Amino acid sequence: MALVWGSCGFATIAAAQTATSTQQPPANTSQPGAQAQSATPAPAPANNKTVTLQGITVTGSLIRSVDVETAQPVTELSHEALQQQGFVSVGSILQNVPSVGSSGTSDNSSLGGIVGQYASLRGLGAPRTLILVDGERYTTDIFGQTDLSTIPSSLIDSVDILQDGASSIYGSDAIAGVINIHTKSVEGLYLDTYNSTYSPGNYGKQSQFSLTGGHKFSRGSFTFNATVQNINQILSSEAWFSKNGYFSFPNMPATVGPSDYGTITGVNGTPLSAPLTVNMGQNGQDIANYHVNTFGVQYPTPYYANDYYNSAGLETLQPDNRLRSYTLKGDFKVTDHITAKFTGTYNTNDATDYIGGYPVSSLTPANGANLAKALGLPAGSLGTVWFPSLSPNSYYNPLASAGDSVQFSLPLQEPNRVDNNNLKQEGFRTGLEGDFTLGENEFNWDANYSDYRYIQDSGGPGNLNLVHLYDAVGPSFMNASGQVVCGTPGNVIAGCVPLNPFSGQGGLTPAEINYLNYTFFTHSWSQQREVKTDLSGDMFTLPQSLGQGDATFAIGADHRDVSGGVTPDSYTQQGLNTNLQQNPGEGSYGINEAYAEVNLPLLKDLTGAQLLDFDVSHRLSHYTNFGTTNNNSYKLSYKPIDDLLVRASYGTGFRAGSISNLYGGTMQSFTSYTDPCDVNFGYTSNPVVEQRCLNGFANLPAVGPGFTQLNTNGVPVTSPNSTSTTPFYTGANPNLKPETSKNFTAGIVYSPSWFTGFNITADYYRIRVDNVITLPSANSILDNCYILGEAQECAQFQRSATNGQVINLLQAVINEGFIDEHGADLTMSYLFPDTPVGKFKIDTNATYIAELREQDVTGGPVVDYNIGTYDPILGPVWRFRDTTNINWSWKDFSATWTIRYFSPLSESCRPDVPELDEYFPCTNPNGNVQGQESGQYRQGALAFNDLQLSWKAPWKGQISLGATDIFNRRAPFTYIGAESVIGPLGPTGTDGYTQFPYNPQYDFGRVIYLKYSQQLF
Repeated sequence: MALVWGSCGFATIAAAQTATSTQQPPANTSQPGAQAQSATPAPAPANNKTVTLQGITVTGSLIRSVDVETAQPVTELSHEALQQQGFVSVGSILQNVPSVGSSGTSDNSSLGGIVGQYASLRGLGAPRTLILVDGERYTTDIFGQTDLSTIPSSLIDSVDILQDGASSIYGSDAIAGVINIHTKSVEGLYLDTYNSTYSPGNYGKQSQFSLTGGHKFSRGSFTFNATVQNINQILSSEAWFSKNGYFSFPNMPATVGPSDYGTITGVNGTPLSAPLTVNMGQNGQDIANYHVNTFGVQYPTPYYANDYYNSAGLETLQPDNRLRSYTLKGDFKVTDHITAKFTGTYNTNDATDYIGGYPVSSLTPANGANLAKALGLPAGSLGTVWFPSLSPNSYYNPLASAGDSVQFSLPLQEPNRVDNNNLKQEGFRTGLEGDFTLGENEFNWDANYSDYRYIQDSGGPGNLNLVHLYDAVGPSFMNASGQVVCGTPGNVIAGCVPLNPFSGQGGLTPAEINYLNYTFFTHSWSQQREVKTDLSGDMFTLPQSLGQGDATFAIGADHRDVSGGVTPDSYTQQGLNTNLQQNPGEGSYGINEAYAEVNLPLLKDLTGAQLLDFDVSHRLSHYTNFGTTNNNSYKLSYKPIDDLLVRASYGTGFRAGSISNLYGGTMQSFTSYTDPCDVNFGYTSNPVVEQRCLNGFANLPAVGPGFTQLNTNGVPVTSPNSTSTTPFYTGANPNLKPETSKNFTAGIVYSPSWFTGFNITADYYRIRVDNVITLPSANSILDNCYILGEAQECAQFQRSATNGQVINLLQAVINEGFIDEHGADLTMSYLFPDTPVGKFKIDTNATYIAELREQDVTGGPVVDYNIGTYDPILGPVWRFRDTTNINWSWKDFSATWTIRYFSPLSESCRPDVPELDEYFPCTNPNGNVQGQESGQYRQGALAFNDLQLSWKAPWKGQISLGATDIFNRRAPFTYIGAESVIGPLGPTGTDGYTQFPYNPQYDFGRVIYLKYSQQLF
């Protein structure tokens, strides 16, 4: 076990949510229970008004004051609580807050290329959660989401989580809520180090080294932070549940992937009913040296080593991360009432994924038009799409003597596909802030400018050059020197290496790898520039009969420019390598906004009304690309007695489309669909559909009687939802409208004076999102055209002039359907009376989802069956999550025990395969999961336990030793649930949740860590 300095055990998120003591004023905390714990300050006399207004701006409001009760549920993760966590990344810390659900993506998806970390409040997707740093918008990627991996945890002082919509306060994206990260300002120099490893196994090591320093002087201060953070890559072969590679099950050798020995799948375009695989170690030019392939058909098999291969050692479970972060911030008092501020950041994060070799086969498509152009062939000679076949004149064709072309499949281990992601976040914010008085009224103002960029460069070797592949599978012969070369005698293709897909040695030779290997590259970037000004202060004092509360306000305006784009390499743009073809895209838009907020303490310090506070806000936003939107919020706080706060809020919100949604270009895809005009599986039994198919409709040509959808071999499909034979395209939509939302919360905060140390908060919430920005399915486009007669949908595809098949279908991002979620949050804490053996405290934080209703297509069915299952877009939706924490402290020692609870998840039963009974028992054969009446496989509730022990050393250091998942608890497997989650990104995003039968939000092993913090001076 290699553990270096480290500290911090676990206090769960619940520890961070514990209310402060009753002596602390409400302005100093935004914890749910804190408002009710503190007595409301007595009314200040007029000559103390300036002191009263020297407060803070709490998350969820832009009014600077100490006299504002929080009407919305805001949870604070304090600096101490963050230090008690056993996680090195911000994303991991936030994932353990019960109200932060699945983002629909994870770094367990190397096929999806996910390397960042994201937070998704209410599980509604990371783009619907606004991330602030020190109260200001932070940079986002082209998908409109903030990559938390670029923010080092060592820089964070505290985190506020606003669990309610806030578009009228902050603008776009704050639909599900806001996460406000506060950074440190320090005096002195501090060193923080952290190391961890999985145990047993000693893999997946993580380390962090951070130096934070600063100085406060008479007219200002500065703080700097430099962080080096390393997270080692975890290969699939290192973890117990992924040791057999993608889409496999542990301890089941039959579920590993196919070997790299070539297989004949067809002859002259006709598929073989029993594909033939070359025998290991034998000459593939002799058809007698083949056997019927047994992969996925027969197990056990005498040909296991020949037909099966475990590629887990070539695939990444989690990518490595190399974060380098540098931050400098400071302030300087220009005058006694004007302060200049500056914050600059530069962060890089390099991550590497291994994906395994690309399976070259006769189903590997190339853009026919671009391939012909690249080869200098006549236009149209290769059709729309070209699929490789081994030429009858290839030296390596085992059927060359018969003059047959051969279709083949050759899964490859080498060249291994490598995806190197280089992330860079850079930017600055600078401005002035100040205060002034008019009579007895004091005002605060600020004006600032910011410019942030997020850049992602991804690329690496391992894809195949399809221009080279065309020549490699073409004619070849052995020359007089005994060397096999491409071409024909007298017409040798210089530099070409012929492909032998049937080598008895398996795979490719080094020469073949060098010839076919292609290194792809994609550059994407986003930039956000903002000019902003705000003014806040008090307006008037209410009459003495109402308690003399100060009415306060905030107004402001800002202008923001958002731009970005994506540029793939030229071969990827042309569809000439095995990366999916993708076109470049780039665009920008501007926003002008103005807002106003007013807070009225209608009653104060009266019998039966210690406080009755009303807050209203409005934001006007004008976007250059779609127009104007107005959003409002109304918040009410009522304290009948000091012990009890009753609160409620209602607001509207919106989310503008991301750069990717609007201008991300198009990407090639091969999509499953059912043609409505297919006489076997379509909708021709509907006379309207039948006539539209036979006569043509909305500029689409007619198809003949008896029309059928064809498969890649040109024969009728045998089932619905068959894969397209030509590429379709997913695409951006510059005409997108914003998503809109409505939010409602109501709750109580109760800290009984008769039960000292006890606090409870309970809040109901409801969020409805309309005009959801989504990627429509191919089926919905086709059905809307032929069944509903929507002509605009018919313009999204064409039909082939030769066989009537659907071609060139474009799945452009659209606004469609809604999401409606409601539930409740509960927090409780109790600080026990002091004992001779120390102080004890227990707290718990829970989220319960009562209902989740979704409509994918406007006018379509509304489903409410995704709670307790794997939602295909949002990911796992737990009905109930809870984090409970037990704390003990005595002198310089402390300990924390944490229990993280997850309610059960279910999915449909797996097929009747006896070998899977041990892993996926069909617990309820009559169950109905997500509308599929195929039984229920229930993955039971589980809890992970964490422990941390800490000691504050007399030399101003702190040592903490801890373990997450201390009992090495393993969650139940998921058969297809987790793997079926495609995520919320698109159209040119890299969607993905996992390729393994395990929920990536669960711990999959014990992690022990050691952390050390030292004040150097």
